[in-house]
Parts: sequence; C-alpha cells; structure tokens
Amino acid sequence: MRNLDFIRSDRNLLVGSLVDAGTEFSGNSCRCPFHDDRHPSAGIFKRDNSTAWLYRCHGCEWTTEGKSTGDVFDVVRKTSGCSFDEACSRLGVADAKRHGQAHASGNGKNSKSASATDLGKFAADAHQRLMSDKAALEHLFQSRGVDAETAKQFRLGITGEPGRRYWTFPIERDGQVIALKSHAVDGQKPKCQWNLPDGVGSNQIYPIALDAPGSIWLCPGELKALAVASIGRKAIGITSGEGNEKTPTSLSQEVIEVIKQSGEDVAIPCDDDDTGKAWGLHIRQQLSDVGIEARVVDYGANKRAGVKDIGDFITQRLVEDVKEPTAIAATLDNLYRRSDPWHGTRIADLWSNPSTWQPVETFSTGWDVLDQAIGGGLRVRAVTMLVGKPGHAKSQCAVTMALKAARAGTASVIFSLELGADEIAQLAMAQLSDIPRSVLSRGTVHGEYANSLGNVREQHANLPLDILDDNRWRNGLTRDSFARLVADGVKRFGWRVVVLDYLGLMAMMESDSTDYRADVLNSTALRAIARENNVALVVVAALRKSQAVRKMKPEELMLDDVMGAGRLVYDASSVLHIWRKFGDIDTGLIYIKILKVRYAPMPNEPVQLRWRPQSGAIEDLLTETGPRR
Repeated sequence: MRNLDFIRSDRNLLVGSLVDAGTEFSGNSCRCPFHDDRHPSAGIFKRDNSTAWLYRCHGCEWTTEGKSTGDVFDVVRKTSGCSFDEACSRLGVADAKRHGQAHASGNGKNSKSASATDLGKFAADAHQRLMSDKAALEHLFQSRGVDAETAKQFRLGITGEPGRRYWTFPIERDGQVIALKSHAVDGQKPKCQWNLPDGVGSNQIYPIALDAPGSIWLCPGELKALAVASIGRKAIGITSGEGNEKTPTSLSQEVIEVIKQSGEDVAIPCDDDDTGKAWGLHIRQQLSDVGIEARVVDYGANKRAGVKDIGDFITQRLVEDVKEPTAIAATLDNLYRRSDPWHGTRIADLWSNPSTWQPVETFSTGWDVLDQAIGGGLRVRAVTMLVGKPGHAKSQCAVTMALKAARAGTASVIFSLELGADEIAQLAMAQLSDIPRSVLSRGTVHGEYANSLGNVREQHANLPLDILDDNRWRNGLTRDSFARLVADGVKRFGWRVVVLDYLGLMAMMESDSTDYRADVLNSTALRAIARENNVALVVVAALRKSQAVRKMKPEELMLDDVMGAGRLVYDASSVLHIWRKFGDIDTGLIYIKILKVRYAPMPNEPVQLRWRPQSGAIEDLLTETGPRR
C-alpha cells in the first residue's frame, strides 16, 4: 500500500485527477475546472525542497476548506465530494493514520513523521508494482512489444490508476536515479511527464542496450527502443523528442560519446510523419559529421496500416504474426543492410542471394491454353491486363479467372467499379450452375434450376472469393484507398489473386493535374500494390474510342490503343486483348490476342476459348462436352 508522500510526489496522479475534473493541460498550466475559467488561471507546481505537487488557482478558492492551493487529495475530495479518508482509499491508501501521516492541505510540506520519497524510491516502487501486475505486463507486451524480461532489466515501472496510468522510465547515472520520465499507458493527456531535479535536463538517453549483436538502433522514444531490445538487438532511446519538421532536435554530446565508444554503426528508424522523417535525416547528418556511419532504415512504416513507428513494426510481428524474436531481429538486420544504397549490386551478391533462385509463383487463369501462352499463368508480384471494347466479355473473363482461382483454393477478390456486387455474384452463380443469367435476374428460380441453384450454394458455401463494389468506398476508389484495401484484405483473408474491373473508373486524386499524370501515377501504384502485397493483380481496361480504333479489326489493335493505362501496358507482365464472336444461342468463341508477354514467346495466333453467352461460362475448347441447356 502506498504512503501519502509517494502519492503527493506523483505528478501524473495530480494531473490525471484534474483532467478527470474537466480540464486540459498546456505544460503546467490549465483552466480551473472549479469555476468558469475562460483563460488559464491555474497550474501545478512544487515548492522548494518539497517533493509534493500542488494545484493553485488564482481565480477562486476551490478547496473544501476555502483555499486556493491544495494537493491531489484536495482535488479528489473536491471532485468527488468525499472525505479525506475516502480520498485516501481512492488513491490507494487504506488508512492514513496507520501510516502515521497527517494531511496538510495546501502547504506542500511533509509532516514530521513522514519520510521524503526520493526518485530512486519512487522508481523502485513503480517497478515493483509493474513486475507484480501480470495484466499490466501483458498489456505492455501486447501494445508495445516489450517483454517482461526487458521490463525487469531496465526497471520499467507503472504508476497511477486505471484510466490514468503511466509507464515510468528511471534515468540512471553511476547507479543513481537522476531523473524519471513517464509515458501515458491509456492514451490520456499529457502524453509524457518528467520528474527532473534541479540541474537535470530532459535530453537524456534510455535505455542503453548495447550487449547484443548488430548495429545500434537509435530510436526517438523509450518504448520503441525497449521493443528493439526485447528482440535481442542494440538500442538507445532518445527521451528529448524529435522537435518539429523545421527544427529537429539534435543529439546530445553524451549520446554521441556513447555511440563512439561502442564502435558500432547506427540504424535510424523514423516515425511515419514529416517530423519523424526530418529528425531522421538531421540525426544521420549529425552523426556523419563526426565520422559515425548512420543509415535511415526503411522498415515499411505506414501509419494508415497501423505501423507508425518501429515499435508498431515489432509489436505487429510479435503479437499478430506470432513470429519469433530471432526472426524479427534477422529482418531488422536485413533491412539495415538493404538501406545501403549499394547493397547487393554486384552480380556475385545477386548470385549468392537465395531469392534470385526462388521459383516464380503463378496462378492458373483457368484455361490451360492461355496459361501456356503467357508463361505459366497469372504471375505473382506482377500485373496482367485484360483490354477490349465495351461488351466483349472482358469482365466475364476477369470474373472467371477469380472464380476458377477460388475454386482451386486460392483466396481471391474482385474490386468491381462497374457492376454491383450482386451482379457479379449472379454471374458467378450462372457460371457454376449453368443457369442462364436471364433466369437468375428474375429473382425467382423454379424446378430443375432451383435444385441446381441450391446444390451450388451448398457446395461452394466456403468459396474463398470476396466481391467489393462502390458501397465499400466513398467518393470513388482511388489508388491510395485501393492500396489500403488490398493490404488489409491480404492480411485478413490471404488474398493472392486480385481483380480490378475496371481501370477507367478509378477516381482521380488531388495530385492528378492531368489525365496523363493520373494514368502514370495509377500505373506506378498498381505495380507497387502487386509487388508489396505478393499478389497476382488482374486489371481490366478499355480501348481508345477514336474513329481509327473503331474501324480497326481486332487482330490489328496494338498496345498504344489501350485507353487510360499510362505506362502500365509497358510495365505489365502480360497484356491480353479480348473480343468475342457469337455462334448460335448457346455457344460462341472468345478470342484472346497476346499484345505483350514478358515471360514467354509471343504467339502468332489468338487463343480461342469456348464461350456460353447465356451463363457467361468460358472454357478451353478441349473441355467441350456438348450443348448445354
């Protein structure tokens, strides 16, 4: 049980109590929550030679005794309308008299029977409290990736009550705690607090974890550095913050000397914001100026994807991906090596890299003859384009590819910017059941068709195929929102084949000053989406609407006749021109001319597939089994 001096010396408790009362802080100042305070007339302070934090308002006498100054017990009593003993109980002191301490409201002095609580005692108590609280240790690991062993090694602590708790970091020099920093556990304000004796500044380092292999990871924050230390790598945490984008904070001479004495190179993992990036570049230059090898490491920070800092990166892999710390450490080592702009450029390096010799992964289009024509199928980490005039079965081919991949057990998705999800679902059902789409569109199915429909729904109830339409995004699907949705879907559903139907309806962004610029930026983004998410991306696009194109025979069309594709037609692994030819009411042909193929010889003749217009089914010619109803 904590004593009164300990509680009075906890700045976070006083601030939290005042925030609960309805105010916000700017430094040590705030508006008084106990009267109509339009301008900050109150604040917290410590008297000379006292460890107790006090609250004073210059505009009212707020305490229950009619005074303008009081401590955390007075604030709790005022806010809750309770007695002193009840306030003690709320703050963790069951019986103040049992501790031989008296309540001295507003004077900021300890009673004669009370012993002063120094920073070392405060830090030790906070540390002991954390190590005996399994729930808090689990929260530390789940939210920040810091394990119990690291918390013990660096004497991390916890203080405060649920809803206003703080992690505590004791700054030690020569075996003595010289300062204490606190960081909000529950997201409350203020986010960070310091307990700094006279003569001690906030430009400190914590932790200093140098007994590990590899480079030093110089992190802008204590929890980030502790996460790095938890996976077994060197780490130094900078407690002074990053400053701002225009004036980033510099490293202290103490930090530079520690790095020099270690003799190690430095890895700088920046936060995903302008301030973090500016700080990283500034620190790299500062270290380079004194002869220290320092690299800003790209670890894939993306706050939209939940990875704002290196701590998020480690936590996501430890907790969500359940990876071993050694595997994450190896990833960081590799990221540091790759941050060298000349890393892996020698051909000998490429030959020795196992990824050079990994087999290329492909997924079948669903048609053997087309797979052979384009070098094995839909290539992972690449874009395959389906192009053609309106009404020539481009969407039917794209849907069939996704449907066949899903039937083979490959998680797939269709982003439909033209047809509704229900229309795509009907097309898929028509292909699977061989029921004409005209029958399905009536809304009622009878007899033999009804039995077939029920059987297909039961058989394919767990088909790994998702269909998204305009109901899933506001104001159109942009390349950025598409990238976020694909990243989320790959993580949640394991998508491997992604269909975008179609490119011409993708919404423009503010940076798209012209149609051509939009095409080029979309092209770059789509290639990056395929590569970064390790998916086979199928993109449907139209042909230009010029008179010349309209008059051309299908077999005469070329890459330059594709509309709105920018560089994508040249960067795609395959570009397939699709057109259809009706036979009778039951059958027809789909022709696919390979306008471009990167990983196979260019075919001289178009690929031919059997097409059933009524159901939309498309099959290899060799699988023909006779007329269908």
